Amino acid sequence: MAFRVPEIYDNPDGWGPSNVVGQVKSIPYAPYNKGERVGRVADWSGQANYRGARQRQPASDTQVNSAFFFTQENEDDFQLVDMSKPTKRYGNHRRFYYYNKPYWNNRNRRGRQDEAPAKNQPRQKMSKAKMNARARYMSYRRWGNQFDHKPPREASVHVRKDWKVVQEFPLGDLQKAEASIQAPEDLAFCGKVQAYDDAYDRVGTRSERVLERKERTFFNVTTSDDPVIQELAKGGKGNVFGTDTILAVLMCATRSVYSWDILVRREGNNLYFDKRENSQIDFLTVDETAAEPPTDDKEDDTINNAQSLSREATYVNQNFSQQVLSDSKAGHEFERSNPFLEEENPDETVASVAYRYRRFPLAGGEYNIVVRTELDGMQVVKTGEKKGTRQYFTIKALNEYDPKKDIDWRQKLDIQRGAVVATELRNNSCKLARWTIQSLLSGSSTLKLGFVTRMNSKSNKQHVVLGTQFYKPKEFATQIHLNIRNSWGILKTIIDACMKLDEGEYVLLKDPNKPLLQLYDVPPGGLDGPDAEEEEEEEAAANPMLNFTSLLSGASFVPDASVPVVHVARNEKNE
Repeated sequence: MAFRVPEIYDNPDGWGPSNVVGQVKSIPYAPYNKGERVGRVADWSGQANYRGARQRQPASDTQVNSAFFFTQENEDDFQLVDMSKPTKRYGNHRRFYYYNKPYWNNRNRRGRQDEAPAKNQPRQKMSKAKMNARARYMSYRRWGNQFDHKPPREASVHVRKDWKVVQEFPLGDLQKAEASIQAPEDLAFCGKVQAYDDAYDRVGTRSERVLERKERTFFNVTTSDDPVIQELAKGGKGNVFGTDTILAVLMCATRSVYSWDILVRREGNNLYFDKRENSQIDFLTVDETAAEPPTDDKEDDTINNAQSLSREATYVNQNFSQQVLSDSKAGHEFERSNPFLEEENPDETVASVAYRYRRFPLAGGEYNIVVRTELDGMQVVKTGEKKGTRQYFTIKALNEYDPKKDIDWRQKLDIQRGAVVATELRNNSCKLARWTIQSLLSGSSTLKLGFVTRMNSKSNKQHVVLGTQFYKPKEFATQIHLNIRNSWGILKTIIDACMKLDEGEYVLLKDPNKPLLQLYDVPPGGLDGPDAEEEEEEEAAANPMLNFTSLLSGASFVPDASVPVVHVARNEKNE
């Protein structure tokens, strides 16, 4: 059989056949570049991604190779079952990556050196506070902060079942309220005020002064028991009455975090804002607006819990306000004596405080607010146009209890006083705002701030004064971003709602866990009735959550022997 040589077509103009041969006319052809790598001779599956993204066929290849496509069964539901038993791991295996071998060797070596000398030696007893702190630390290491839910705070006053909510004031809405007042009018001056000692303006961290204990009586009488306010109410001098402390709490309600309560009493056309006996607003708060406020755990009996710090701050503030006054300089005594001084004790040492009664026309004179304000000190101007005139002060004190918490005052107060004030503004925004409002209500020309710290951070019995700073109340309000028009707007909103009520007693309560003010209608005898205490004990026994002590409840402020508390006297003649 002879071999037949096929016909060869020569293309003199280029590479490849010159014309299409009839035998290969119906066979599809995939063009390719000469520079591409040919991985396979023929791809009958039609999939062009077998060489990865860099060696994929052009997009036109799918159209050319469509003749070779075929239907393939879907194998996505197929799973390979592993019947082998998995190895069990104990604990968190990732923790071994955090330590290296030399660390463990050194740790074991130290452990052998620190072995207990004898098994019969009694173990050191750990306090409950340390045990709780250790349990929280171990829980955080194991679970993180996913279970770190703080228990809800309790209200400052026990809300009984027969109390009815009359109206609610969301703090977000109160932030938008605004109002303006007219020029205030002085109605009466009472008491005696001493002169300020200029030597405390030169006190610094290198020339600190020991805080002395002053055995003096401070009066803290509520609005309705004030004989001067009763006299002004009978004379028709106003229709809204209150003290600077109570009104400052209302006007700074949007900054408060802790729960507080104020008694509202409608009597005829008059409105009285009162406080309960042993109310929490009589005591200062510490780090109320801080990121990590003091603990309010009942089992935490340390000196840095919320209750102990509140008593300590009140003690420091009262003694500082009396220590910076001069006994040698002549003070000023007003025509009317102290209205709360009892006749039975004429020789009683009374704190140097003057009472200034002022009237503020609000809402175009619709409300005439009569306020009892306090003046802590005075100073005679020696130079300038006001030479020889008296200027009155409001004296307050900031206290430091832990130098390692934020900024050490002993190191930064003289060189970075602005940073110290900024830190206190962040941690005690509500307290500083209340002090500023009280200064503006009293008409003080200067707000004197003292910086007091513990002599030893582990003891709250002895303190030292590290420095003083004075501010103009209006300028300080701008510095701390306190909107005065908004403060008066908050007060006007509350007065508008209370003036629509019927005669009787009401309680305005700051919700302990929500940004909300609630106005309750209290039946007669609902606050101090005989069944109030029994009902509170029954609910506390039925609900374990009620056993948590309120952060600043009136019953929690029991005088402690560790911190001497200045006696606070109250007027009992009109009760």
